[in-house]
Amino acid sequence: MNNETAINLTKLGGSILVLEFPVKGCFGIDMKTWVTGDKFKGIKMIPEGVHLVSYSNGSEMAAVCSFFVEVKKGSQLRENITIGKWDAETETINILSDEEAEPYKKSVSCFEFDDGLAPYPLEAIPSWKVLSNMITQSDIERVRPVQNTIYSSSQPAADGTEIDPHGPTANLFFAKVSDKPPEGVSLSTWNFDGSHKLAQLTKKTDSSGRAVLADLQLSFVMFLISQNYSAFEHWKLLLRIICTSESMLSSNKMLPFFQSFCSVLLAQLGHIPPEFYELDAAYLPHQIAQFKELQADILDVNFRRAADLLFAKSEELFGSLSDDDDDVMVVSEDAPQY
Repeated sequence: MNNETAINLTKLGGSILVLEFPVKGCFGIDMKTWVTGDKFKGIKMIPEGVHLVSYSNGSEMAAVCSFFVEVKKGSQLRENITIGKWDAETETINILSDEEAEPYKKSVSCFEFDDGLAPYPLEAIPSWKVLSNMITQSDIERVRPVQNTIYSSSQPAADGTEIDPHGPTANLFFAKVSDKPPEGVSLSTWNFDGSHKLAQLTKKTDSSGRAVLADLQLSFVMFLISQNYSAFEHWKLLLRIICTSESMLSSNKMLPFFQSFCSVLLAQLGHIPPEFYELDAAYLPHQIAQFKELQADILDVNFRRAADLLFAKSEELFGSLSDDDDDVMVVSEDAPQY
């Protein structure tokens, strides 16, 4: 890359300057992570859109922390510059206020920190785009923790509890569905047909279902990159709701939504980490098998193309897709709900 191209990309893109970040720490953005050297000050040439920044002190047992940034198209250079400072006590990056950040933003825009800013890995753009193309800044504002930092978290204990040392301000705020079915919907239907839950989620976010797919992408990247187990659990929940939405699929309701879902999940299949199979190896192929069975009669050409690509990739990864759960459990109306 010649100097003129680099300068233009820096002017058009975003930058993250991190003061006092430790040597031999881990720092990443989107799909790339590096071990930092003594000259490291951050990242430049960040393309337009939302991005997930991750970091740790680099030790083997270190927690992974992360936060989102947005690079806005057509904004002034300084508006797309984020200034943070390493806090050695908490081992987190504190984002400076506008007043504190202003002199540093001026220095970055004048290329005074340029030697310490690593270029965004342009080869990683396609992978990140397909994993985040539904996510907007408003989705991030709706979901992210109160204090903005996403912490890695482990699998809950056997009793379902998880003690978060960072407190309630570290909680993620994904849209939730009710514990009980709405009036007129049987408990069996509520448990086995995800359509009513999906309708609740679209009512809380947007009627097209785009925000539900954004949450599917957010929860996936926060598990993949942020190593957050709560996000993983929400991804599994959304997957089950969508893949079992029998009445919506059979009536062709929200067909563009289900077509987009096929594309979103197809992209995610290419980035499933090994940890997923250690946590729940059978869950994903089982959900896809259910979805395949429910959508078999849909003839729409665009949907068919997206679905066939998803199933082909799934069978490449998991083998033949078949829902072997023939013994369907009927839930009593008086049964306790958990």
